[in-house]
Amino acid sequence: MIRRPNSANLDTAVATYGDDADGFVVNSESTGVSFAGALRSELLKLLWLRSTTWLLVVTLLMYAGLTVLNGMTIGFMAEDRNVVDAAAGEGTGAMTTDVLVAEAPLMATYLAVIVLGALGVITITTEYASGSIRSSLAAVPRRGMLFAAKGLALTLYVSVVSVAVVLLSYVLTLPFAIFYDLVPSLADPDVLVLYLTHALSMVLCALIGFGAGAIFRSTAGGIVTVALLIFVLPLVLQIFAGLRPESHAIDAFIDAMPLMLMMEFVSVGADQGWAAGAGLVAWAAAAVIPGAVLTMRRDA
Repeated sequence: MIRRPNSANLDTAVATYGDDADGFVVNSESTGVSFAGALRSELLKLLWLRSTTWLLVVTLLMYAGLTVLNGMTIGFMAEDRNVVDAAAGEGTGAMTTDVLVAEAPLMATYLAVIVLGALGVITITTEYASGSIRSSLAAVPRRGMLFAAKGLALTLYVSVVSVAVVLLSYVLTLPFAIFYDLVPSLADPDVLVLYLTHALSMVLCALIGFGAGAIFRSTAGGIVTVALLIFVLPLVLQIFAGLRPESHAIDAFIDAMPLMLMMEFVSVGADQGWAAGAGLVAWAAAAVIPGAVLTMRRDA
């Protein structure tokens, strides 16, 4: 097996035509591809990937469909408005009706995280499957730089997408909310936190997928891992918890799973909301850091 040389100090060389008989000579003073150039290249790859486009369309359709469905339930919220707002005013932890109206369409986030997690996986596995990773490494031989550029490009892309779908849910809710005089105010701190935490959750779950893709280098393996980690494993653990209700260790493990952390993180007024957000960051780091290490150590 041919091992790659240590590329920690490698960079892209630039050849220029010399005046001597040797013709082309290498410019040893060239700094090669910059991180900005690598990032721009990775952003273009994300924008032009057909699979990226389809996943974006699926995410938008999920949010649009669920927003319209939830818009039909705003009338029931309007009927209970006085009771709900009174409970919120008493400090019982209940949300006001306006915040509930803003939150309802955001339930699509729990489905969107799987789609965006899959996007995180294919961000890195597509090149391994096609063999184009060799071309990328030829252009950016510093593997750490290439991995960081891919990760940052994914973060920027998903950040824009998550903000767009959250705002889409708000815009599509407006016709229903205006009819019942239940328009969520963007000046309300609870509404802003609600939108921010949902957007951040999508970004972090996409990074979990990115790390899984780097670890397994397989689109199927990465997507299955993300689905198991976010949805399947918590359900299995809850079944075991039901069989052994006295087991506090299982309960603690369930609470530490990404789905449970996300549910706590996006809940307005949750006592451990930001701690849960830190837990999601830890899960993303636990996927991305080993993925980075393996990317720099393994052959292409």
